[in-house]
Amino acid sequence: MQLQNLYKKEVKGSELSTEEQELLDAYRDEWQSASVQANYLKPIIFLLIVGAVIRVFY
Repeated sequence: MQLQNLYKKEVKGSELSTEEQELLDAYRDEWQSASVQANYLKPIIFLLIVGAVIRVFY
């Protein structure tokens, strides 16, 4: 939760302390890779749900 607050603070343009900036930089790559992975799975999950619905009704 604290990392999310730091990110919001950065987006708003607020000044971050050196410690806060280092923490945010350390986890930025991890967030980006998790975001890419989540976006990659969304279409697959959607297609699986559509396929299941079609199979139930036919």
